[in-house]
Amino acid sequence: MKPFFPLALSLLALAAAAAPEMLLEHDFAQINGGKPYDLLLPADRQPFACRVPFAAGQELVIRFPYRDGAELTAISAEALYESAGIVRIQQLDEQGEWRDLATADQFRFRFALPVRTRALRVLFSEITNRDHDTLQFNQFKVEGRGLGPKQENNGLLALSCDAPDNVFDLSPWYRPDRLPEIAAAVTNPDAEPRTFTVRGEFRHYAGGVAETAEPALLRLGPGETGHYRLAMRGKQPGPYIGVVTVSDATGPRARQALIVGLRDPEIAAGNRAPEPFRSPAARRGETVPAWPELLERRGALWASDISHCIGGRRTPDEHYFAKVAADGAELAMAITSYHDFEPLPGVYNFKWADRMVAMAGRNRMGLEFGLWHWDFDGPSQFWLKSELRRGLDGGTSSGWLGIQSLFSEKFTRHAQRAAEVLVQRYRDCPEIQLWSLHPYGVVDHDTTDIYDTNPEALAAFHRMLAQKYGSVTALNRAYGSAYASFDEVPVPESRSDRLLREGRAARAVTVVDRSARWRDWLDFYHARTVWFRDRIARLVRRHDPKRALSGINASGGVGDAHGQLRSLAETGGFYGDQGLNITHYFRRFLAQRRYGLPLRHEDIAPVKVGRGVTAATMTERCNWDVFQAAMLGLRHFNFVFSCWTDNEFYRTVFANGRIRQLIKDAARLEGDFIPAGLHHSFLSDAAVGNYRYRSISVYRWWLMNALYTAMLQNGELFEPFSDAAGIGALTKMKLLIDDGSPVVAPAFAAELERFVRNGGRAVLTARSGEYLEDENTPSYALLRRLGYAGTLTERDPGNAALTFADLRMFTETRQLTVNNYTPLTVPEGGRAVAALPDGRPGAVLWPFGRGEVLLLAGNPGPNDEIALKESVSPDGKAHTNTIWQQAEPKLVREFAPLLRDLTRWGNVTPEYRLSGSCYSAMRSGPNERLLCIFNPGEQAERPVLTLPAAARPATLAGITLISETCLGEYTAEQLRNGVRLPEIPAGRFLAVRLLH
Repeated sequence: MKPFFPLALSLLALAAAAAPEMLLEHDFAQINGGKPYDLLLPADRQPFACRVPFAAGQELVIRFPYRDGAELTAISAEALYESAGIVRIQQLDEQGEWRDLATADQFRFRFALPVRTRALRVLFSEITNRDHDTLQFNQFKVEGRGLGPKQENNGLLALSCDAPDNVFDLSPWYRPDRLPEIAAAVTNPDAEPRTFTVRGEFRHYAGGVAETAEPALLRLGPGETGHYRLAMRGKQPGPYIGVVTVSDATGPRARQALIVGLRDPEIAAGNRAPEPFRSPAARRGETVPAWPELLERRGALWASDISHCIGGRRTPDEHYFAKVAADGAELAMAITSYHDFEPLPGVYNFKWADRMVAMAGRNRMGLEFGLWHWDFDGPSQFWLKSELRRGLDGGTSSGWLGIQSLFSEKFTRHAQRAAEVLVQRYRDCPEIQLWSLHPYGVVDHDTTDIYDTNPEALAAFHRMLAQKYGSVTALNRAYGSAYASFDEVPVPESRSDRLLREGRAARAVTVVDRSARWRDWLDFYHARTVWFRDRIARLVRRHDPKRALSGINASGGVGDAHGQLRSLAETGGFYGDQGLNITHYFRRFLAQRRYGLPLRHEDIAPVKVGRGVTAATMTERCNWDVFQAAMLGLRHFNFVFSCWTDNEFYRTVFANGRIRQLIKDAARLEGDFIPAGLHHSFLSDAAVGNYRYRSISVYRWWLMNALYTAMLQNGELFEPFSDAAGIGALTKMKLLIDDGSPVVAPAFAAELERFVRNGGRAVLTARSGEYLEDENTPSYALLRRLGYAGTLTERDPGNAALTFADLRMFTETRQLTVNNYTPLTVPEGGRAVAALPDGRPGAVLWPFGRGEVLLLAGNPGPNDEIALKESVSPDGKAHTNTIWQQAEPKLVREFAPLLRDLTRWGNVTPEYRLSGSCYSAMRSGPNERLLCIFNPGEQAERPVLTLPAAARPATLAGITLISETCLGEYTAEQLRNGVRLPEIPAGRFLAVRLLH
């Protein structure tokens, strides 16, 4: 028995080794640095991806590279992302015909008898849409053996193109055109003579055959090379993929592809507009409505986003448009990657855009159309590779962070022209309802990081310094430096970055960097991002005065946020923010209330099991997103990662006509805000802690989110204020809270002084207004203007608990954690209302004019960002995740009772009261109110709604995801005394409509 085991193992190893190799026929478009790439690849090289997302049917061809094919007993592969309900497999018979072998419900076949064939074709139908992606396969396995010697195809085919950047130009009438041409070298790798058939075709970069060339026969001896020329005959500009296939008697042995472009230089240079596209809606005689009229008519735009699963070569099947249109979609967000629209310099991918517009038009849907930077495998535009943003070390990044520098003349010129060309071609298409043109940045941001040492960025920076200071002597005086010329000045490193490198996390997260050199750099860098966004917006406006510009950005608090918002307001934009599941309320409300921007929603972030949502939390997430969309008054509801197979969100929210109407109705109403304001300075966000263009101080992020979450818990939304934006509205307030913003606009400081003198009440911290916007060193001007003369230089970056002694003023708040604190002194005529742990004043109150000022010793709530930066333990990631998950809820628990006490102190009377702990917000019209409620707790609640000032009777109706019920008619007295609402289960939403 003993020898059996080695023998069995040997036989198993031999069987495994004998498994035949498989070659998969791929069909994908790549820029690939302008170099050729293979389309006939070994099965283990990369997953096979069906090209068309949302398709009803797809296919895969597998070839076996042996002289006589292969004998197979089993074959299988694992599906990725999606799956097929029906999988049909066929073999290629001796006559070259496909013959059915078997059908199954997955790609897993074992044949009753061995199958001899040179190729298999696998047909997929009833494809799911669980993950907004294409059907893909990996882990291919086959049992059987190759028949005859394996064919070696290395070096068999080599494509080349001699045009610069693979681009060929149409020429004026007096010069001949130079049309795309690809040279193919075919070398016989076999030990005996072979006759090869060479076939060539040009495919559109967007997919589909554009031209087929005449095949050629090449009779080649061993090692001999023959040549084939693939030349284009047509003159339609655009990007093309030249594909050459080399076959012998056994079938295809090699297939390569190479991108080429046919350019119209007059269009590329901006001397001529492209030919307008005649869309289905235009042919029907439809017109383009102005976007305010469109919003008035629709209330809210109901949209489905397919941008994440489409691109220059991935065009959705018509089935997608028919499906979502039937289920209520009015708009598809179809934004392609910039590199897929202009893959080669001055060569534009109109074919893809034409198809998208045509499919939308045929299904009577609108489009949000545009360009973005989604170059996950980039930088793909090899001809712009030298234009990338560079970090402090002079290095570039890759993937989606490998973005071009906004200071590159070449990049900005190309990007602007690409955006302009897109608008020129499709501006007469009524299908286009929103433009979204951001050929830079990363997903929801305008750019990445905060440093750029690209040579053009450095040269522009030095020019700016010379213009500002006039002489190096003046600059050295401001910087405390000794540079001999402006060209010696480097891009500075922020103090926070330096402190983090030194391991001083507590100081790094609280430092305020207002040094002259850092301010100069930030002002310079931020001005460019605003200029570029504004420049593209105004290019759109030059050609299209009617449509809105989608403001997908997370610029609130990042960069020159006010500059970005002003640009959106001036050019007819929406304000967008990412993730309805994320509580970005302050930024949304500021854009809406102070800048008059309608809110759109880029991401109703992936609502599918497995993407941040579990089967257990899916229902709650559906309810949460509806609560937020209605409460915010979104004018553009956009379901990202559209998927409908086994998707509760699609069924109960997106395709739910009652919920769609609810959100449209909510958008037509006005949000109710109490006469109290919250000031959070965007100027401070760019100055505090570890600032990046993609992120602000984590603590300040948690702070502004938690304050508004606490307001929702109290049912009392404050008006948002930031710096000088819409500061005139402060006169309508009774109370203003500053969250400890250390840098404020001079106009805000002056207006706040006037507000308090005239009887308003202000809540500030010892960090509030340390700097005015134009100051490099702290003057504490804000507190000095309001009468505080105490020392403010002593500070502790850690956390401390204030204990409140004035129990009449603070009836609910017994303690409050503060951070980055300074012990206070009591101003003349004032008193201490809270103490620090050492007994020194932690909060003081004093009169000023006809008003009062309450000063806290430090910023509100614990600063857990310090612990976040210090997470260096072996389980640091888990520890970091725990900090993130707990930080905002901890702040909310402290802020909710504090805000209730402060609104009472400010004599602010709420519009309504809701018992219990549900989140709520009201929206109102002349004869209608809509109260949006969400239960975030673990137990059901049956709250009581009270309207203290009710003067008219009302009919109440309750709306949930599953029903709408009349709750009865109530007199004004009953409304004043309180109405008990239906039970709201944990994690559920209820809208109460009050009709007067």
